[in-house]
Amino acid sequence: MKTLSLLIIMLTVLTCRSATATERIIFDGAWWQSLTHDEQLIAVQGMLSGYSAGFLDGAVGEELPRKPTMAQLDARTRQLDRVAKYAYAESPYSFGTIVDRISAAYRDHPALEKIRVENFYDCAATSVDGCEATAREFEQRYSGTK
Repeated sequence: MKTLSLLIIMLTVLTCRSATATERIIFDGAWWQSLTHDEQLIAVQGMLSGYSAGFLDGAVGEELPRKPTMAQLDARTRQLDRVAKYAYAESPYSFGTIVDRISAAYRDHPALEKIRVENFYDCAATSVDGCEATAREFEQRYSGTK
């Protein structure tokens, strides 16, 4: 929960320059395309950090006590080492590549502008082919064609 809150705060701060108190920010293609390249890099870093920390929190389970013992810290470290290889932090692609792949999905498939950015993060961060197959799947799903 802390990780999700941190991600939301970071993304909100990132969008504050163009948002007013009465606007509701939706992290979709319109939002993504309104960002500068540097802001997109920060957004990807935030998604990566949020997903990785959330995955690790879920895999490890309960939080440590406020003042953990050395044995508790050692056990937690061993546990984190075992599950860390499954976190998104292991993406073979740079933040710049992930940004380019998300941008390409929206550029090449303008009808998907209302699809939230996180729907393209996984394919951008892990797929050899980028997000083309995911974008086509969304187009089929929302157009009613197969």
